[in-house]
Amino acid sequence: PLSALDAELKISMRREIQDLHQRTGATIIYVTHDQGEALSMADRIIVMRGGMIEQIGTPQQVYTHPETEFVASFVSKCNLIPGDWKGNRFYVAGQSLCYEDTGIAPLFKAKGLYPVRPEQFRMTQKEDGLPATVTNRQYNGREIHYTLVNGSVHYSVYTGSTVSYQPGDQVRLIFTA
Repeated sequence: PLSALDAELKISMRREIQDLHQRTGATIIYVTHDQGEALSMADRIIVMRGGMIEQIGTPQQVYTHPETEFVASFVSKCNLIPGDWKGNRFYVAGQSLCYEDTGIAPLFKAKGLYPVRPEQFRMTQKEDGLPATVTNRQYNGREIHYTLVNGSVHYSVYTGSTVSYQPGDQVRLIFTA
């Protein structure tokens, strides 16, 4: 409904709709393909794919604990780290890194994956972590969006604007949960 509006007007209209909802207490069904809009406005989100429900939950639940690969990658970006699950520990493929289970959905465990949002990685050149090479850098004002590669696996990392790496830089990705 707000797709044709400029960024500031869109934010203002989101507030108006939220205020209207609070004042009236009415149930509002809001259909959008804009994931940021859904996360910022909803009390509950239903993620659908092919006419079927993939997940229902609060914005925080859907974002931090996706139940399927589709939800993980559709609701914002998500890095799907390959590896092996042994009990409540995840061992990153080809690395000596181990991540703890933070409520990862059974589907990811069955497929040997660990979902990590771009802001859950910290980039460094001084500590041990998942090695990667910066392939792209997009400055966005208050944050920088990086694309990195390790072998054939691509990763997205979002950092504050004070962190600055360039394409070609070798870094380590530290999972910060």
